[in-house]
Order: sequence, then C-alpha cells, then structure tokens
Amino acid sequence: MLAVDDHQTNLEILGHYLRGWGVRYTCVTRPAEALARLRQAAAAGQPFAVAILDMQMLDMDGLALARAIREASGLPVMGVGMLFDPAQVNAAVARGDCDFAAIARGMLSDPHWAWRAAAALDGEVGYPPQYVRGYKSGWLRGMRS
Repeated sequence: MLAVDDHQTNLEILGHYLRGWGVRYTCVTRPAEALARLRQAAAAGQPFAVAILDMQMLDMDGLALARAIREASGLPVMGVGMLFDPAQVNAAVARGDCDFAAIARGMLSDPHWAWRAAAALDGEVGYPPQYVRGYKSGWLRGMRS
C-alpha cells in the first residue's frame, strides 16, 4: 500500500493502524516521491496494489495524483474523500481522475444519496416497491417513474 499525505501526523496515524493489521506499506509526503516509489516498486517486481491519497496537497491535488498513478501503473483508481456532490463525482470519473468513487461521506450524511444523485444526473432511479409504501415523505413517492 502506498499512502500519500502532506501532513506527517496523518501518515503516522495511518502507519500505526497498517502495522497493526500487518499491511506492507510505504508513506510519503510528496506526490513526486509517490510516483517515484510507484515506479521503483514495479521495477522490483513488487508493485503496490492500492494507494491512499490526500485530496488537498500543496504540490498536486489528490485527483491529479490519482490520474498520474493510473497512467503510470494501469491500476484502477477509486476516488475517496471530498467527493460528495453527484456532479463532482460524475465529472471526476468523466475526466479520468478516477475510475469510480467511494461515497461513504455522502451516504453517511444522507442514506438516500444514491437516489438523489441519480435524479440530479437524470439517471434511472431504481428501488424496491416496498420502499415507496414504507416511506412517509413525498420525496420518494415523487421519484416514481
């Protein structure tokens, strides 16, 4: 695992947990160093399987680094953190910043995030019919096609 964050404290906390879980990892504070380590690991025949990236760094934002990692390694990239607006997630995937996005923050603050996102992006909104019967508010009832 490759972890990139420009705050050393965050990396120390993450490293503490990763060690406890027995995960082989490398932590770096600069995107350029992350790309160099990625290439070194691949050349040594031990490529990273996953990378955790800070979204907001001084040298490069997390999405730009994710795109660079994907281009350098061919690994699929999941956008995580600071992606909670449906249009922002859709744009990040469309630009190639990530292949897919984890939306835990959106789902934690709004359990109906996926339905609202689909509606906002003019997508199909599928759900079991019993949800409509059990939902007290008019929001979901209004979403029926």
